[in-house]
Amino acid sequence: WKIVSTEVVESGPLRATMSVKLRSEGGASEAEFTVQLEAGRRAVSIEARVFWHEENARLKLVFPVAAKRIEVEVPGGSVVRGEVGEGPGIGWVK
Repeated sequence: WKIVSTEVVESGPLRATMSVKLRSEGGASEAEFTVQLEAGRRAVSIEARVFWHEENARLKLVFPVAAKRIEVEVPGGSVVRGEVGEGPGIGWVK
C-alpha cells in the first residue's frame, strides 16, 4: 500500500481530523482512513473505507493499540476482549 494523499480536514482547539488515502501496489484497490482526535477524550476515532478489487486475496487491517481490553461490536451486540492480540469484530465500541 502507498499513501496517495493526506489532508487536514479539521484543526481546532477541541477536535482535529485528518484524511489519509492509500492505493494498493497494483493500483486496483483503494482505502480511505479518517483519523479524529477530540479534546478530553482518551481515544482515537478511526473510520476506514476500503474499495477492494483484488482477486484471490484477503485484506487484514491491523491497528496496534496499548489497551488492556477493548469492546468490539459483533452481530447482535458487543463483547469485551482482553489482551488476545487479534479477533473478529465489526467495529470498536470502547
